[in-house]
Amino acid sequence: MLDRKSIKKRAKEALSDNYGVCIGTLFVSIVISILALIPYVGTIISLAVTPVVMVGLMNVYLHMYRGENVEFGDMFDGFRNYGHVLGGYWYMYLFIFLWSLLLYIPGIIKAYAYSMAPYILMDQPEISATDALEKSKQMTYGHKWEIFVMHLSFIGWGILSSLTMGILGIFFVGPYFMLTMAGYYVVLRNQEMGYMNGQGGTYNAYADSNQQIYQQVNPQDNFQSGYQDNPYMGYNPANEANNSNPYTQGMDDTF
Repeated sequence: MLDRKSIKKRAKEALSDNYGVCIGTLFVSIVISILALIPYVGTIISLAVTPVVMVGLMNVYLHMYRGENVEFGDMFDGFRNYGHVLGGYWYMYLFIFLWSLLLYIPGIIKAYAYSMAPYILMDQPEISATDALEKSKQMTYGHKWEIFVMHLSFIGWGILSSLTMGILGIFFVGPYFMLTMAGYYVVLRNQEMGYMNGQGGTYNAYADSNQQIYQQVNPQDNFQSGYQDNPYMGYNPANEANNSNPYTQGMDDTF
């Protein structure tokens, strides 16, 4: 189980440490979104610019959560691998849209299943867009409900933000939420790496004074006993679709 309180606590600390960059990058992304409303030109911006900027913004918050140094211009890093990021973004939303055609609920479930894909596109650029979706499904397997509950925990903040005509959303709630979401990715990623190393266990979302983030807690001491239940054993990062990966065989897409 993911420790929501610890993740949100770390998110607040990252927001405090990087407040200027948080607000500045979010404000620029909002301006670009507004420009996307301009007739004709706005269509090009919304299709070819906004997605890459948003993925870059998510990547900036990811680095902040990890305690890494970030600069304002880092939000445009997605343009360094433009085709990969843009293609992966729209590929993700295509699948979410197609699932939504069946019923609204399957579309929501898939949105949570693919929610880690934008982070994967930037954090692991060697992975293709299709494999990023598959890997996101693997990472969120058994955790979609926890991510959903985390979203519910922001309803109160959303109401307060609306009462301030969005001002609170820009200066606190938006960055706080995005850092929390980035935290879920990093904890799931570190949990995945722990399984791949045969360690198992869960991860702490809190960074100590040496910035040693996500230290493992309560690991399984017996490797052999943990091996049988380890969903990541046999996982090959170079080939996400490899049939030897038990996560891609008989995947259950429910919560």
